[in-house]
Amino acid sequence: MNKSTYHVLIDTLFQLFTDEEMVRLAQQIKPVVPGFSTKNYSRVPKPLLRAKLIEKIRKEKPDKWLANLVRKWTAKYEGKEPKVFCWSIKLDAQLSRAEKVALFAYLYPEIYSSYHNVILSNVQQGCEPLEGLFSEPSSAQEKMEIIKSFLLQGVDSNKLLIMLKKKLEGVYDRLRDVEDDLQSVMLSDISWEPGVFLYLYLKRFSQWKTWSDPGKALFCELCLYDALHLLNSVSDKIHELEREFEEKYKLMREELEERTRALEASKTAIEEYKEAINQWKEKAQEWERKEVDYRALIEQWERAYHDLQLAQNELRQHVEELAASRQQQSDCISRSLLAEDPIVLITLQNNELYEAFLTPSQYWVLTSSDDLLSRLDPVVMNDKIVFVVIDGFETERLLKAQMWFQRHGIRYRFVGSDPKKVIKKIISFVGGM
Repeated sequence: MNKSTYHVLIDTLFQLFTDEEMVRLAQQIKPVVPGFSTKNYSRVPKPLLRAKLIEKIRKEKPDKWLANLVRKWTAKYEGKEPKVFCWSIKLDAQLSRAEKVALFAYLYPEIYSSYHNVILSNVQQGCEPLEGLFSEPSSAQEKMEIIKSFLLQGVDSNKLLIMLKKKLEGVYDRLRDVEDDLQSVMLSDISWEPGVFLYLYLKRFSQWKTWSDPGKALFCELCLYDALHLLNSVSDKIHELEREFEEKYKLMREELEERTRALEASKTAIEEYKEAINQWKEKAQEWERKEVDYRALIEQWERAYHDLQLAQNELRQHVEELAASRQQQSDCISRSLLAEDPIVLITLQNNELYEAFLTPSQYWVLTSSDDLLSRLDPVVMNDKIVFVVIDGFETERLLKAQMWFQRHGIRYRFVGSDPKKVIKKIISFVGGM
């Protein structure tokens, strides 16, 4: 094969290799994968491992690598006709699909060079790689050649027949009535489940290998060929179930790894939470210590605040005493000031404040029936200041008094009824003189 055909073969094989086959192949030729040792090929991502394997195989001699790959199976199939090889190898469950293609290319390089595109197309379509290269065996002789080839490969025919017998015991009950008429059944009329007639012959003739009748022996061989096809289909089903199991196992392993990572993350999170809890405990202890200090400080503030309240009360009392003293002094000054001045206050209502600040001669209390003018003497009032509390006096009486004051030139003031304001006005008026 030329170089380009080897490249097509390599691409075809690597589409057929399973992950486990690639790992085993990597352990044999040991490609260099950065970041991974030769003991860790199973951990290498499969696309990367595939690329490194193809790169190493293409750099070295592909024919040598191919010979090493199929060395285990060469002696078993070497020297057979190509079509017999293809018919026989389809029944061999010991070889993987990739190994079957590699063995075919190694034993028949010229034929492979002619059919490599057909094989690649079969692989891409999901069919058997060697499907359609040769027509299925039609004659009994061809079938016998395949059976003999298969038996020569080391298959124990007795074990094979025992397996068939176990598989076909259930079918025999349905065909019990046909057993006596088996001799009348022609080969061309065989439409029963593969291996049924073989089982019936085995049940009647224990020494089937020494059976002398050529027709019956040929019939038995044909049934054996059909039974081998049945076993092959069962083997394919087993391989399919194995692949499904491997896929499910891979998914379960990935799920387990994911759960393991989640568990590790949870452990890490728990450790972080523990660390955070310890930190919070330390902070809580620190806050407890600060709380004790704050309580002591608050007690100090409370005592200081109590002392401050006492001091404020003492100061307030002192201020009140001082204010009372100043008021007393002011009252004394006012009394002395008012006592020195000629003042007369005329009112209809008696009041203690008037009595406290004014002398009896300065404080006249009239009744509502008293005549205001009758108490006033122009000569006596000429040097006095007259304050009249208007509350209670009739307007007419006030107008008469006002006219009288004006006519005699006597100083006067009409004031309101509030005693405090009256006293202030008197003091203010006297002080401004």
